[in-house]
Amino acid sequence: MIVDISSKDVIHSFNVPVLRVKQDTIPGQQIPVWFEATQPGHFELACAQLCGLGHYRMRGDVLIETPEEFAKWEAENAPPPQEAPPPPRPKRRNRPFSESGDDSMSVKQHTAATGNGHGHGNQDHGHHELPFWRKYVFSVDHKVIGIQYAVTALVFLFFGFSLMMMMRWQLAYPGRLSRSSATCSARPPCRAGVMAPEFYNQLGAMHGTIMVFMGVVPLAVGGFGNFVVPLQIGAPDMAFPRLNMASYWVFLPGCIAMVASFFLKDGAAQSGWTSYPPLADIAPTGQTSGCSRWC
Repeated sequence: MIVDISSKDVIHSFNVPVLRVKQDTIPGQQIPVWFEATQPGHFELACAQLCGLGHYRMRGDVLIETPEEFAKWEAENAPPPQEAPPPPRPKRRNRPFSESGDDSMSVKQHTAATGNGHGHGNQDHGHHELPFWRKYVFSVDHKVIGIQYAVTALVFLFFGFSLMMMMRWQLAYPGRLSRSSATCSARPPCRAGVMAPEFYNQLGAMHGTIMVFMGVVPLAVGGFGNFVVPLQIGAPDMAFPRLNMASYWVFLPGCIAMVASFFLKDGAAQSGWTSYPPLADIAPTGQTSGCSRWC
């Protein structure tokens, strides 16, 4: 006799000592077990594996019947025979009102000519094309929003990479950085060809912030998340398309406002991208500092 056994939650080990049958089961798999029953009767089944807190309740019975008893049980529990489905009805064809004369119009032509029913004749009532600003700018399509997030994130990634390259240039070639290469903040970013400590801290803080919160996270969650996830699960769009659109148009002005802090009187944030001491203690604060924009 061959029996297929399976498990829904954890690994079990079903054991019937009298029949000398023991087989482990794995969740999600059907495992065939072969054994030979020599006599009918009820036999105890137990789990030989410590499968959890309810292990002591893993008990069962194995009922073995003679072929005649099994055939009788199968006949009593057989499903009722299914009736044959009725034949399909023939399709109705639009016939003309008459075979000759002016009344030989089809139903569709008659409806279009008289305006009765729901016919619209040859008029085109299809959906009109959305304007450019609704289709590509303030769009509610998850694919367009995903592309917006991705392109914006790539631009900020390049900008953050440029800030890092300025820091590396200062370390590799000290004394060769001219003021014309960085003239954002009101304070001189370079003194005698050497980058000012305040400006160096600004580059470090803004580089880390831009790369993480304006680059990597928007690209992964906003870009790939918006574009790919609805396609993977078979959804027509995100759950709240307008809220999804609003999230991007809140994200973009916030990023621009943070980057514009380079033009403030005290420059951009100088407390590092985590705002931890000791940089957070020595960084200037106030309405004209970049830390206010950064927070």
